[in-house]
Amino acid sequence: MRKVLQGAAALIVVGLLGATAWAQYSEAPELAAKVAAGELPPVAERLPNNPAVLMPLEENGQYNDIIYVFVPDDSPWNTLQEETERVSNLGYVDRDQVTHPHLAESFDVADDYRSITITTREGAKWSDGDPFDANDIMYAMNNWHFDTRVGGGSPFWLSAARRAIKIDDHTVRLESDDPFPQWIFTMGEPAGGDWHAYLPSHYMQQFHIDFNPDADALAEELGFAGWAEAHQSNDWEYQNGFVHLIEDGPVSGPRPVMQPWGLVEVTDSTKVHERNPYFWKVDELGQQLPYIGRIVAGIADPETIKLKIIAGEVDLEWNPQVASVSDYALFKQNEEAGGYTVQEIYQQGRSELSYAVNQTIGDPFKRKMFQDVRFRNALSLAIDAEEINQAVFFGLGQPLNFAVLDTTFQMPKWNNNPLDAYDPEQAAALLDAVGLGERNSDGWRLGADGEPFTLTVEGRLVGEGVPPPESVELLKEYWEEAGISTTINLTEGALWSERRNANLIEVNTLGFGLGSEGRQHGIAREAFAHGSHDMNWATNWGDWLLADVAIKEGRASADDYVDGQLPGEEPPQWAKDLFNWSELRYKSERGSPQYKLVSQQIFDWHYENNLISGVVGQLPALVIAKKNLVNVPTGFFGTAIWFGDLTLEADQLFFRE
Repeated sequence: MRKVLQGAAALIVVGLLGATAWAQYSEAPELAAKVAAGELPPVAERLPNNPAVLMPLEENGQYNDIIYVFVPDDSPWNTLQEETERVSNLGYVDRDQVTHPHLAESFDVADDYRSITITTREGAKWSDGDPFDANDIMYAMNNWHFDTRVGGGSPFWLSAARRAIKIDDHTVRLESDDPFPQWIFTMGEPAGGDWHAYLPSHYMQQFHIDFNPDADALAEELGFAGWAEAHQSNDWEYQNGFVHLIEDGPVSGPRPVMQPWGLVEVTDSTKVHERNPYFWKVDELGQQLPYIGRIVAGIADPETIKLKIIAGEVDLEWNPQVASVSDYALFKQNEEAGGYTVQEIYQQGRSELSYAVNQTIGDPFKRKMFQDVRFRNALSLAIDAEEINQAVFFGLGQPLNFAVLDTTFQMPKWNNNPLDAYDPEQAAALLDAVGLGERNSDGWRLGADGEPFTLTVEGRLVGEGVPPPESVELLKEYWEEAGISTTINLTEGALWSERRNANLIEVNTLGFGLGSEGRQHGIAREAFAHGSHDMNWATNWGDWLLADVAIKEGRASADDYVDGQLPGEEPPQWAKDLFNWSELRYKSERGSPQYKLVSQQIFDWHYENNLISGVVGQLPALVIAKKNLVNVPTGFFGTAIWFGDLTLEADQLFFRE
């Protein structure tokens, strides 16, 4: 067995700490007051027998009452909100890509990589005081993921897992059919977190027919069609309009969490999270985390939030919808007056403005064009990426068609991509060569029907990874200068999804890239492998590939699809090969010869075929924090690839007074 560090000395996020002991633990003053009033057990009884220990990024902290943030909506994907990444994973991946036990006390991986044994921390508790143990992992696996009445047949972020076996009350073994070297690494990702690797079994059982014979009646009382719908709508506090906050309804109290804070209030203008008194981690002085007692989030539109930042009313902001590099100059100019600092942090390869042409678009002539690499290269060469960088991103980025940088499998040619250049003459020659040489009197290139050849560029108006609309407008200008009549159609997420599902999107825009080699390797069937996620570069092929592999793995059958037909359409062999290379890579040990070889196959195919086209990349993400806020992340550590991952460090934030 391959044993990973365990015990109090194991979970140190920066460096290693020797064996630590405390004469007594300490806690926040308001919790101590509740203990004195008999409202809570003593802190030593609330913590695990062997709590996780965290070395702060800068220094051990002190307890504070409130941190004020603002968010553009009530979803979890905002600064310090309740997304799954918020300090609740079974493991922790440090900045050197080493995984340590976190909520779990230890991991053991079999020598053949076909299983991982997870040992939970004895005495760990949910926020309602109920024990956290093996039953919560077993429930998530056997009564959710593997139960096709409510789950998808396998853990969606940990598809290798096929069986869960309970060894004892604190030990679970997950098994795979094939070797899976990434077991431990995935424990430090959302795959090892709340709402995926474990669920509060004592809470969820009330909704499951196998545990509660009256589950259908409860579902009807709650307004659901049946127990399965109620179960799916109550497995996360964000689901179902935050119904979990109802204390006196038919549901037995709010859904408990293992995060540092629990949600206690949601209105049209405010969200409030309060400290979890049973949080299972301490700092190296024995102080129970988190340091901050309440997160108070005002809800406002992004422009209003920007004004509040420069007025000094916001303690922390890292959501790029608000802390946008487009407003870098504004934020920098007001640093002193607002009492904050603007910090720039970077990812391992990302283009903030990317696009992809849909290889499976329905129009036969457009499909012919889109599937010709000369057409895709022409679109890239027609764009003056440096002008967009200067005009929209203040020169903070660089032209970056292929957003894969500084990897362990990097090929030199990737760092000198000719498609980063602005070459309208070469673009025009390529468009002529693919059959778009004829023009009308207005200068528009003509299609096979003699009418102007058109492109519709689509994307979402708001959301994670959405590029600035003015940058998308510039794509239209460059392509029209090349003679292609272009329309922009940016829509709300629901309408965009409808059009995506109907295979109507011709050119999709989004921020995209490698992000983090470690995280990208740890994501099964990610967007480089097929075309139906993120960039949607081959929507119908991707849908077919994902359905096909679900059948092969026994998670679905042909009967699950309309008329027994797989969705989308069967892709050509090269797309199947690309998908299969990705499957092999996912099961390879990082750093092995096989990993390097298959990684180069996948990414060189993308490099040569320009299926996902970046424009401007290597822009910083902005972290705006009050000057006296301490332990603010200074980079994307471990598996972090987006701003939401910064919440991995949230429990150690505090204000120096």
